[in-house]
Amino acid sequence: MYYGNLTNQKVFSYKINWFFVIVLEIFWAILCVVLPYYLIIPFFVYFTVLILILIRPKWGIYPLIFLVPIISNYIGFYSEASSIIKKLFRFNNYIDYMPFYMLISLPAFFSLILSELTGFKSYFVRSKINLLFLILFFWNFLLLICSPNIIYSTVPFLTFTINILLYYLLVFAIDEEGFHRKLMWCCIFVGLIMSSVVCISFFFEFKFEEKIVLWEGLSFSANVRNHIRGRGQCLGHPNETSLILNLLTCVSIGMVLCEKNKIKKLICKTSLIFFIFANFLTMSKSGTLAFLAMIHFLLFSIHSLRKKLFWNLILLNSTWIFLFFLGIKFISETKAPRLFAGGSNAAFSITSRLDMWKEGISNLLNNSLGFGLGPGGFRYYTHTGMPSPHSFYVSVLCDLGFVGLLILFLVILIIVKNYLQMFRHQDTYSQVMFICCCGGLLAIGVQGLIDSSYISSFNWLFLGLSVSAFHLARKGLVHLKEDS
Repeated sequence: MYYGNLTNQKVFSYKINWFFVIVLEIFWAILCVVLPYYLIIPFFVYFTVLILILIRPKWGIYPLIFLVPIISNYIGFYSEASSIIKKLFRFNNYIDYMPFYMLISLPAFFSLILSELTGFKSYFVRSKINLLFLILFFWNFLLLICSPNIIYSTVPFLTFTINILLYYLLVFAIDEEGFHRKLMWCCIFVGLIMSSVVCISFFFEFKFEEKIVLWEGLSFSANVRNHIRGRGQCLGHPNETSLILNLLTCVSIGMVLCEKNKIKKLICKTSLIFFIFANFLTMSKSGTLAFLAMIHFLLFSIHSLRKKLFWNLILLNSTWIFLFFLGIKFISETKAPRLFAGGSNAAFSITSRLDMWKEGISNLLNNSLGFGLGPGGFRYYTHTGMPSPHSFYVSVLCDLGFVGLLILFLVILIIVKNYLQMFRHQDTYSQVMFICCCGGLLAIGVQGLIDSSYISSFNWLFLGLSVSAFHLARKGLVHLKEDS
């Protein structure tokens, strides 16, 4: 067989990939004999996708951009290990699921590593953030071993591992601006789908629960429903939907600034308005606070917007105020809007959150001396019945201890340093997009004060897109210095 000018390592990589393809084909032929007829087509589709991913790992990222924000952790593999706390928690939640998208992310990551080891792909990113997350993974693994109930903690640990591998997949696979731009367009299409579902959710009550037993104690399960009536939402909780729409708003702002084609720019502007409108329909207080912090941060951070700061400030605030009241009119709310109300739901008020945080931190100090309660440890030790303490920072503190919180703050400091470095250089697509992604990371930080969790998959997806944008932007600066 003729391989052209490929090196021996690349030829070996090709042979390895095709070896796994042949193994999959044989395995597929065996499954066709033993599988029921109604499972043959779904497995055929999956095996086809799997073969394509093994040949081209990058192709696996496209479906992940759609699957992670839309289905997140609400469709996946459910473990009965969490049954030990059923008396405290009456229904399944995202912490009980290993996400469905791992069927794509894990093979894509494996194929990418194989390409690196065989020398077919030589794009390797050296980053302190990558090293810190590796340390965080081993620390979480150590806490898992020391957990009083390893079986229960295994599911949150596996989900955490899958999320970290998703991050590494994005950082090491996105090696050119053109590919990153295509992924950003996929994010915009995801936002259009989610915004449409948010609008429809006011008129239809949807509830879908399905469970297919795969093995003893393990099943494929879907738990999709309206979480709160009267609030816009996608498949997840309205607050989670609001956070994702905030991040996609940053993406659309970046694409508006970077696209030169008038039609594409118009699509991005229209999508931006739709995202903001749908975001307000969620009536998320933390999401609205994060949105306001995010857009004003971007207004002062992006050079092209800061040139006409006064007029852009008026336009920006006029637009979101108009869309906010349009959203109030859309849902025909006769009473005071939830955003202006005090604490309509006592179970999720600030007072109840403070009580949860106090109990979680008390358990952290009494049961682990501050080292960490382990994966999913907050729900195991506390009696609140909640899967997480409704705070990104407290969830890290309770499960991963002060070591995990220190690593988180170090990651934040590195991102701030990268932001300050790129603040002076906004000439290329990746440089502008990284600044916009910093606005999304700020939204995660602000909303994470009283919501979200480190288990949330889309946070890791967006972080991977942001870090990859920075490395592409920094690569452009290196070329600029070499030319000068």
